[in-house]
Amino acid sequence: MFTARFLVGVSSGSVAACRTYLSQGTLIAERTGSISTFSLCQSLGFILGPIAQVALTFIGDEGYPIHGKLSLSMYTASSWIAAIAGAL
Repeated sequence: MFTARFLVGVSSGSVAACRTYLSQGTLIAERTGSISTFSLCQSLGFILGPIAQVALTFIGDEGYPIHGKLSLSMYTASSWIAAIAGAL
């Protein structure tokens, strides 16, 4: 639990860096749209992340091995989807 809370805190800290980059890297005319789009995506992630995990419970606790210790289970499926979407 301590490790999970640490990771959530670190990722929340990166949001501030992203907002700063958006504020400094955009023109005044496009700043509002960029920051509102960023906030929308962040909110959708907080909403859809748990929903995706609930929707993927049919995979089960054991899941399917991918490679070595990596597996696709109901706990890791939403993270794999997020990682693949981020890579795309």
